[in-house]
Amino acid sequence: MTRRLALAALGLAWCGASLAAGDPSAVTLRVMTFNVWYGGEQVSLAKVAEAIRAADPDIVGLQEADRNLERVAELAGMPYVDPRRRLLSRWPIFDSGSGERTESGASPYSTTALDMGSLHAWVMVRPGKVVAVSNVHLSNGAALGDLRRGETAPLTSLGRLAGDGTPVFLTGDFNTPSHLDRAGAGLAVTRMLADAGLRDSYREAHPDPVAEFRALFPRLPNPCFPLKTGDKAYYHALCALAGGFTAVLWRDFFTAMATRFGAPREALAAYPRRIIENVIASSDGAPISSPAVCPGPGMSAPTYTSDATRSGCRYAVSVIVTPPSE
Repeated sequence: MTRRLALAALGLAWCGASLAAGDPSAVTLRVMTFNVWYGGEQVSLAKVAEAIRAADPDIVGLQEADRNLERVAELAGMPYVDPRRRLLSRWPIFDSGSGERTESGASPYSTTALDMGSLHAWVMVRPGKVVAVSNVHLSNGAALGDLRRGETAPLTSLGRLAGDGTPVFLTGDFNTPSHLDRAGAGLAVTRMLADAGLRDSYREAHPDPVAEFRALFPRLPNPCFPLKTGDKAYYHALCALAGGFTAVLWRDFFTAMATRFGAPREALAAYPRRIIENVIASSDGAPISSPAVCPGPGMSAPTYTSDATRSGCRYAVSVIVTPPSE
């Protein structure tokens, strides 16, 4: 096992048998799972490490760490790394196998480089006390349910390990809805894990996640709504179009207004803000009026206004537009 200044992570984990809470020798662990998104560089490795430090985990399962596993670990300040299972830990990690794959033939994507009998690592949380930890990233895709179930099948052996009294943790990005959250998800990989004897640790800590979400975000009228699997791509495309495409347009707008007219961004900020308010307030088919653009205090130069009388320039944007000279 590789020793480094290393990382941790947070999220959903599936667990098996646990150390008895009433046992004076019981150990309390914080286990985290974290998909850091394409090597952790989509935002920044520093932010990834900051999130891990804030969660203060003892053991982390990372997904998509790619070549940056040990770099993230070093930045997050955790001393032990398992590169085969992409685990980080405060405590020593020991491979449950020989440290390399000895079986021949193809292996499921979820267990690449691992023998079927050594899917987990041992983490020594105290002298003489170990827990079994495995980490997985299942294939992504609406039509890949059968593939994900095939990738999950080897992991059900962790349930037998838990049945023998060993504390077991399975972290990961399962790329699938839980059978506990969505009716009709009878073939979900989460059901396979539950049938094997593992328990959804998040659901045990939060029996009613929707109610708790509403408590965290009381002003959202509809804080939690399901998306049909076939609608996900369209949903994300709309978000990208509304956010990314319009962001490019507004960036060019601000640049042109600054270079052509000398209008600072802060003076123009009310303009896109008011447009969004108009869009949200308009019903289907209702016209979307343009914001008023009025002179600011003390400004008397010729200025273009749109419906300024009705709006009273409440959302005035202090932009002076001087007519071209003859």
